[in-house]
Amino acid sequence: MRAYAQRAAGRVFALVLAAAAAGRAGDGHKEYRTWTGRNGVRMEAALAGMQGETVTLLTREGRTVTTRCASLSDPDQAYLAERRQPAAAAGPPTPAVVPAAPAPPAAAPAAAGPPEGVDALLAALAGEADLEQKADLPRRLALACLQSGRRADGREALVRFVIGAYKAPSRLLRTRKLEIVAGGADAAALLGRLAPLDAAPPRAEVVAWLLGDGSRLRQLADVLHPDDDAASAVAILQQLYDHDPSGRETYFKLMLAMAVVWDQPRRPLHGQMGSSPPAFEAAIDQRYDFFRALYGTPSGRPRYEALDAATLRFVVDTPVPVAELEWARDHVSGSVSGWSEKFSDIVYDRKRFEDGVLTWPHGVYTLAAIREKGGICVDQAYYAALSARANGIPALFFSGVGRRGHHAWFAYLKGKSSWELDVGRYTYDKYATGNAVDPQTNRAMTDHDVEYACDASLNSCQYETANTYVRIAEILLGGGENEAARACAGEARLLARRYERPWDIEAAALERQKRLEEAVTLLDEKARFFANYPDMAIATRRRQAELLEKLGRSDDAAALLNREARRMRGERDDLAQDLVAQQADASLQAGDPETARKTMEKLLRDRIGEGQKVVGLIEQYLEMTLKSRQTAAAAEFMEGYTRQLINRYARSEDTRRIALQLLLRAYRNAGDERGIRKTEREIERIERAL
Repeated sequence: MRAYAQRAAGRVFALVLAAAAAGRAGDGHKEYRTWTGRNGVRMEAALAGMQGETVTLLTREGRTVTTRCASLSDPDQAYLAERRQPAAAAGPPTPAVVPAAPAPPAAAPAAAGPPEGVDALLAALAGEADLEQKADLPRRLALACLQSGRRADGREALVRFVIGAYKAPSRLLRTRKLEIVAGGADAAALLGRLAPLDAAPPRAEVVAWLLGDGSRLRQLADVLHPDDDAASAVAILQQLYDHDPSGRETYFKLMLAMAVVWDQPRRPLHGQMGSSPPAFEAAIDQRYDFFRALYGTPSGRPRYEALDAATLRFVVDTPVPVAELEWARDHVSGSVSGWSEKFSDIVYDRKRFEDGVLTWPHGVYTLAAIREKGGICVDQAYYAALSARANGIPALFFSGVGRRGHHAWFAYLKGKSSWELDVGRYTYDKYATGNAVDPQTNRAMTDHDVEYACDASLNSCQYETANTYVRIAEILLGGGENEAARACAGEARLLARRYERPWDIEAAALERQKRLEEAVTLLDEKARFFANYPDMAIATRRRQAELLEKLGRSDDAAALLNREARRMRGERDDLAQDLVAQQADASLQAGDPETARKTMEKLLRDRIGEGQKVVGLIEQYLEMTLKSRQTAAAAEFMEGYTRQLINRYARSEDTRRIALQLLLRAYRNAGDERGIRKTEREIERIERAL
């Protein structure tokens, strides 16, 4: 999942250390010191130069290494900050600055005058100058195009630059070439996502701040999603730019997380808050001030420096009044490692559950009231997740359907990249997956998405380099350079095989080239490689089956889906169910509705022992038979199937009522008035008893 697999600054340091390991003897007269990356890797080198947010180091072997300042430890960054200041009269001299290559021109501050001319920058980008001399041109061009309203011109030129620079030979080290080309890809991607700003661009000084250095441009390109309301997100960034001048640099990650979450209306974390859910306003300034103060104190947990903007999304998504956050900060405390206890801190209200009171019955829905009155699982999970966020801990509210019906639990970030995913989840009920809402896109996400994102291989220096290739490959693919995109993604795949996106880019490029057999083979390899992540493996198998259908190999497609459905039946019945449903849909699309219906009926019979987990499948069956005009056959099947459900779950009046309601729907679809009246009377008797 893209939202969690964002790049950590310290990963680059291990890569540049490896690049510096071999080389010739260096100059023994430099002031050497030990530099430490955020990932703990160390290297002995002298400071050779600084340019913006980039630092160049010279190893004892004579190799120059360029990396971002943010990838270095806090003491190293403090050392660099001192060297940016003018030397004191009595102090020691600063190290000589010997840049490894001609440094790109520095970005002008916002107050330095009008923006650079777009035409001149376009000409420079397309000119014959060495690639190193063009290193900062993509950022400067993106800045000038946004300030002048010529975004489309800039994006077109940047796509051409990426394609040309990637394919052309260069005297630069491969890593440096990739870094420069990826900077162009970031600028092109960002300009594409900021298309809504054409009508009303932000103020020039705000654009100059956002794109004032490569680090912020990179973060924007990383975090801003096509589903974001880009105009609203940038408006929030502009609002916070004005609101907190002194914190613009330090708290940019927090501002960005606020922007991509609150650019769209926030949903309540669940729908069982009763008649008085907490009423709230966006209150961007107040909400930002709350988290800024929280992370600005030693008690802020986890440390702000350890979180990136993508992870902070799971902190700032707080659809409650700010007063609720303040209450949680002041009244709910504990260690991060022990936050799972907050779920059970809320006394379970068993009588309320047994009485079937599933929505909050105690007035206004607040954290204080939940703690005082107790609650059911949905309240326990809400209390634990929201109080975690109010204490700066990324957290998720999960729900799922098990054998006994719906349930809620929560997850939180327990370590640097370790999520505790199952707090309050019951094993007996076989919750195949838990569902949450991505606070940025408002789309469903699963606990398996989070588990994949925590894979250790996605925190490696190889992943960092692979991601550089991917950013370039995305632009190559969008620019119609299918073979180059395939090759570029292939390089990424070799570096970090558990990184999913390179596989998908390569498969898409093959499909565009009409090389469907090769795409099927690649997808087969991917599905096998990601077997430990069933969601990803099955999604790949489904795509593989679609390509087989395009190749006219329908029998092979059906056999593939059948095999995978059997394999998933024990571990992930939800995925097995989806695969069979896909087979039924394929039969329907092929003009064979009877086979589609019988496929679904067999699946329902196989799943009858799963209690309320079959409800969604029955609804899918009834919808399919209604569309395919097989309602009479569906009503006949449902008569027998409902009797089996009731006999199996005779002690559960709630399950009996649900089964009868589905039978009633089948009768209504078929227009069976006698069946409708009889079933309505049975449901009324059960409801009176409940």
